[in-house]
Amino acid sequence: MKFAIISHVLPPSWSGQAMILFKLLKDVNPSDYILISREDYMTDNIQNFSNKLPGKYYSLPRLFPNVEIINKGINKLKKKLNIPQFLQIKVYFKTNQIIKIMKKENPHAIIVCTGDLIDLPAAYNASKKLEIPIYPYIFDYYSYQWTIPKERAFAKSHEEIILKDSANIIVTNEFMQKELNAVYGINSTIVYNCIDSNIKLNYIDHWPSNEDEIRIVYTGAIYGAHYDAFQNLVKAINSLTEENVNLYLYTNQSKEWLTKQQISGKVVHHNYVTLIESLEIQKKADILFLPLAFNTDFPEVIKTSMPGKMGEYLASGRPILVHASKDSFVSWYFKKNNCGVVVDEENSLELEKAIHKIIDDKDFRKNIVQNALRCAHDDFSIEKARKNFFQAIKYEGGLS
Repeated sequence: MKFAIISHVLPPSWSGQAMILFKLLKDVNPSDYILISREDYMTDNIQNFSNKLPGKYYSLPRLFPNVEIINKGINKLKKKLNIPQFLQIKVYFKTNQIIKIMKKENPHAIIVCTGDLIDLPAAYNASKKLEIPIYPYIFDYYSYQWTIPKERAFAKSHEEIILKDSANIIVTNEFMQKELNAVYGINSTIVYNCIDSNIKLNYIDHWPSNEDEIRIVYTGAIYGAHYDAFQNLVKAINSLTEENVNLYLYTNQSKEWLTKQQISGKVVHHNYVTLIESLEIQKKADILFLPLAFNTDFPEVIKTSMPGKMGEYLASGRPILVHASKDSFVSWYFKKNNCGVVVDEENSLELEKAIHKIIDDKDFRKNIVQNALRCAHDDFSIEKARKNFFQAIKYEGGLS
């Protein structure tokens, strides 16, 4: 069996979604899958967060080149046609691109990931045309990812038809599974965002890592799903005058951009690092920070989100500070398993108390870390994720 993966991000890009695909597929026979994206990952003009996968990559040329003068013309065309008509043209164009690749490669299934507005309806149209089963992989809530109302309406108008007509649906957590069942009456398969098989699950008994300071560490992209949670943490850290606590950020967002988002002060900024480097950095942290925004244009996405780094954090052997709303999957999971400290309200004073609790109570630190390691082993193993993923798409091939 050969299957096609369609995703707006693929390895080796800096993206949690790309990293999950890398872990799931890196040991799969490369002749058993193809990778399709709007980006050209065969060029050297990309940041390598991990290695490329050994399977064959295809890029889908844009409907219009990304050139300023052409973009101005596109905006005029959008106004003339209106957004839904323009989006349907893009769906038609991408559908034909996908069909062309499918006819060449002859896969038995299409797995289409969320993250791009056009990918899901275009892949669905191609699957119907070629009579190939389709498997949506819902990393984030498709119909609520978009801030422009007409784009959200476009996604919503396609979502139910596609999901109800799919061979199976893959989701990353219980909250997304329950949401789709409640809204559309459909079942789905959970595949947690797994950890790499090379990660050793050990409690790291050092505190602090540097006698001169307490290092709160975050690794990964920072965007609208995080801003106010970071702002609250910075406010809390700046108030901790009796301890030298600093926030270390390893991200591809620039220091200037983060300052514009009011993420500044006792902040040490580093550029992006590779996957291997990020795992080592996490293990040397005193506290790992896992944030999700409280005030955002897409609360439904926040509620049902599982950050790609969550499993890595649990496996790090370091205490985790979660700052996310009460109704989010992330807060629910950490409270349910007592595997981190959860501050589920927008309150910098509560963050200060949480940081003090981690710093001052050695037995508490050890307990939440050991619970986290258990969760990493039981819920986030790559073996369990692959088993669920392969069963969901009916893949019976082997690992290379």
